[in-house]
Amino acid sequence: MGRKGDLLELIDEAPRGIASLSGSVWRWINNGRAREASERLTRASNVLVSIRTMEEQFGEGTHDEHLRIVCDLPDRWRVEYGTRLEIRDGDTRWVGTAHRMHEQTHDRARLDDSDFGFLVRPGPYFFGLFDLGDVTEDEVIGRPCLKVEARTRTTREIMRMMPIVLRLGGIEHGLWFDAETGVLLRHVGLVDDEPCAITEFKDIAFGLPESELESMFRPPGGADVNRHIDALIGVAEAQGIDLAGVDREDPQAVRAAISFHRQRHGTPPPQETMARRRTRFVPMGPPPDDEEGARAAIEYAYSHHDETDVSGQDLVNVQSGKGMAGPLREAKQRIPGGPGVEAKIVVDDIMFLRSDEAVVWFAMEVDGGRMSILDGQAGRALRVGGRWVIERASMVGLLEMAGVTVPAPEQ
Repeated sequence: MGRKGDLLELIDEAPRGIASLSGSVWRWINNGRAREASERLTRASNVLVSIRTMEEQFGEGTHDEHLRIVCDLPDRWRVEYGTRLEIRDGDTRWVGTAHRMHEQTHDRARLDDSDFGFLVRPGPYFFGLFDLGDVTEDEVIGRPCLKVEARTRTTREIMRMMPIVLRLGGIEHGLWFDAETGVLLRHVGLVDDEPCAITEFKDIAFGLPESELESMFRPPGGADVNRHIDALIGVAEAQGIDLAGVDREDPQAVRAAISFHRQRHGTPPPQETMARRRTRFVPMGPPPDDEEGARAAIEYAYSHHDETDVSGQDLVNVQSGKGMAGPLREAKQRIPGGPGVEAKIVVDDIMFLRSDEAVVWFAMEVDGGRMSILDGQAGRALRVGGRWVIERASMVGLLEMAGVTVPAPEQ
């Protein structure tokens, strides 16, 4: 088969012969070179090559972080980085900090969606995405490895399915695969032979005792757990739905009760619902002169609520959005389905209260479906410095619904 064939077989079967592992991972990125790599891949493929987590780091200098991971295949894992903690046990996932966590049951997140899944199971990502060079033997953290140099392929078809290249960073790549298990122990991304990004295990252990694993996949003792089922019950109770006989621990049962209530009592047409909502507000002045242009600007601000400045720290379409990108990223991690889902804000209606203020009714869509607790949410838009932006209080309220505390704005 040859050395390269042996490597491909190893990657395809990873993690070979193991059921669990733990270790610490170090990730480092040079922000300027990462941006250069993204721009070059964009030019070479004529496909926009960028992901928000990388863009948020663009700026001067470097960035690094340390992750502590425990994984019990196929569907239990724990990741700690900074103050953030993510735990999954079967179809239940908790995201937050050691003091406060959000619980999501019937979760669809996979190991591949986690921050380390591509290290443990590299096979689904690597085949066809790189041109591989010669394979040599090496060693990482005392373990024998097969090392290969690779270059990113830049055809349009390949680049449209390239999240792994963007998560790793670089145009050329050095890859070290554990010779026994196939786990990716080290990656070095390069631009012009200069390191752009590094991801590597600092220590790793395979085959953990079951007694050690059992306590790993539960929220820390004393943590305030915000359960998704409790939010559903709150929606039902707010609508006067009788939950007698409904299993309050089963999200599907509560959703079914809500759906049955709406079908039985009828749901008013959207136009009637919106007209009722509008009666609660009284205009305090004339609308803006260019009402159509103002509506388009407000819709842009809400649909691009996560747009940041070059530092990646400030939300440019939010009033006093300095430093709010971090809390928004934390809130998005708590969206049902995990960080891999597509979530966006959709504006349903806008009512101008005066020339520089408007009420905005919107919904949050996740993978094309509306979240019931955020359907018909009311926020504000303000005209500040000649631009329409999301009122800070509206964004803070949205983040707090996800259990994220937003620091007071800098004076």
